[in-house]
Amino acid sequence: MPWCPKCGGEYREGFSFCVDCQCGLTDDPPEKARALPPAEDRMDPVLLCEIEDGPKTGLLTALLEGEEIPVLVRYPSVGLHTKLGCGFSLTGVRLYVDAGNLEAARGLTAALSESGEEAPGSSGPSPADRRRRKILLLCMLLPTLLTGAGCLLAWLWKLAFAR
Repeated sequence: MPWCPKCGGEYREGFSFCVDCQCGLTDDPPEKARALPPAEDRMDPVLLCEIEDGPKTGLLTALLEGEEIPVLVRYPSVGLHTKLGCGFSLTGVRLYVDAGNLEAARGLTAALSESGEEAPGSSGPSPADRRRRKILLLCMLLPTLLTGAGCLLAWLWKLAFAR
């Protein structure tokens, strides 16, 4: 079977080109084929906190990574789409750390609160923040929904009255 010498991908017979790496395939498997990292090197993600997207997210992420604590950033629901559309997530951000680093990460967030900054908690955004986010999301989606409804009505009108 053909193999990609760069990424280690295996192809069926008849292929001669790796579409991912843009290189020719060889008959011999590469010495270092793709493999999962050893189990002890993989992250066991645990929720550290859920906070509002903004400067605090970057500050906390930089603080944790500065202490060599890997951080996994996730946007719940449509948060990533709204971040791409308007520059920030309307649904907030969830920060995950490795289970082994959870206590150290909580200590850093506590130190952040002692320095005068509000420490993010795992309780998530307040009800007022959730309501404000829903209103902003509705304001963003309403023009799209209305445009789609208008196009649908125009199509139905044309369908009903076209001769």
